[in-house]
Amino acid sequence: PKPLVELHVKLLRKLGRSVTTDRWEKYLAKVCQELNSTWAWELEQKGYQEMSMECKSCILKYLCECQFDDNLKFKMAINEEDPEKMRLQPIGRDQQGLMYWLQLDPEQNIRLYTEEQDDLDGSTWKCIVRNRTDLAEALELLKGQVEPKQSQDQEQNQDLDRSASPTQTGAGEWSLDHRSITEREYIKLLSSSND
Repeated sequence: PKPLVELHVKLLRKLGRSVTTDRWEKYLAKVCQELNSTWAWELEQKGYQEMSMECKSCILKYLCECQFDDNLKFKMAINEEDPEKMRLQPIGRDQQGLMYWLQLDPEQNIRLYTEEQDDLDGSTWKCIVRNRTDLAEALELLKGQVEPKQSQDQEQNQDLDRSASPTQTGAGEWSLDHRSITEREYIKLLSSSND
């Protein structure tokens, strides 16, 4: 695909390589040879189109990471930014300790990922939401974790003091740490992420 080729060419050029679009795979193979001979071999033998998705994504990740070290213009711009503002933060945690990460792009494509809290090597990342149906299922699952606890807490509060109001979030609302989403907000999110 042409946009992918253009992206690789641009990333290689930003690293100081004089790359042409008709020979970009050869330049990419040279870069790969310095880093990982398996990637270089696969690229030379199969060509970029036939490479495994794992190799393609690792190569792209490597080219992006190199921008932080070898692209001086980019490096200077990044160093002016506040690191905390650049980091994506999890939107919350569930009762099992899974952290939830949300990505929503301008076209309303949504991704929701989970990760175990003590995941040091990134092996527990899992994309659980890719579309509206997945989102609805994930929210129902999370609501199921919250609502039984709410019922128990409400019963305990009523036993202790009949006039006390429950401190938990109300019906039709689920919470992940610091963020609550009502059913109305949930429906709005679903309607805004039309396919």
